[in-house]
Amino acid sequence: LIPTLKSEYSEVLTRLDLEGESFEKAAAILDISENNLKVRLHRARKQLQQRLLTTCEISANATRGCLDCSWDGAFGAKNQP
Repeated sequence: LIPTLKSEYSEVLTRLDLEGESFEKAAAILDISENNLKVRLHRARKQLQQRLLTTCEISANATRGCLDCSWDGAFGAKNQP
């Protein structure tokens, strides 16, 4: 679902959450302040959360918040390879 987010959000999520890049390095590469980076990261996570809620259903029998996801490409299918 990350590729379906706005490009600046997907890039921030990828760099910080998936690749473990530091805030300082990511901000320098993206040519933005660390505060702006933190705002983007917050917005990116909120947008991803919304996509997950829309796309996936939380299983009624799940005790650990397991998701039953069957994504059909409804969001931004044009962005998919």
